[in-house]
Amino acid sequence: MKAVTKEKLTPYTKDFVTSADGTRIGYRQPGSGPGVVLLHGGVNASQHLMRLGSALAGTFTVYIPDRRGRGMSGPLGADYGLRAEDEDLAVLLKQTGARNVFGVADGALFALHGALSLPNIEKVAAYEPLLFLDQPRLDKFLGFMQQFDQQLAWGRLGDAIVTTIKGLRYAEIMGLDSAAPPSTVPQLRDASRGQEDQR
Repeated sequence: MKAVTKEKLTPYTKDFVTSADGTRIGYRQPGSGPGVVLLHGGVNASQHLMRLGSALAGTFTVYIPDRRGRGMSGPLGADYGLRAEDEDLAVLLKQTGARNVFGVADGALFALHGALSLPNIEKVAAYEPLLFLDQPRLDKFLGFMQQFDQQLAWGRLGDAIVTTIKGLRYAEIMGLDSAAPPSTVPQLRDASRGQEDQR
């Protein structure tokens, strides 16, 4: 059996910015050099991009925010949407002076959208942006996303994970029926409780 060793990450500091609506957006900051902001996907948080941040830290000052509703940041808020994501990114760019943005999944979508409206972004790298190519299912997917956003806002992370599984049809891909089996739901909720306790 192979021993599991923890990879040593670059030392980092934590700080926060205050977005236009007063929401606190916390971020991790390793490295030195030109600034780059890393935006995580919807079911992740800043710690999920720390390996990438450590890899870039020899060349860049890396800013890895917890997007709203996660980790060190405040709740999504009643008016959550693209505008709030743009405002959060704008205040982070202004405070840090960063001009480069990388995003993954819906973080990539927010990076691309921000580049349209935020003039201080010079370069964007988007990895697997969340795009809708199967338009007949878009309405159903948007319904799942609204339910997901509400569950995150209420702090029900386990329920949000189950909604994601249903909404992205992972249940079908994994050979489950359209609803996660009853034995799976408590396991997912229990797994998320550790994340909730770390806030």
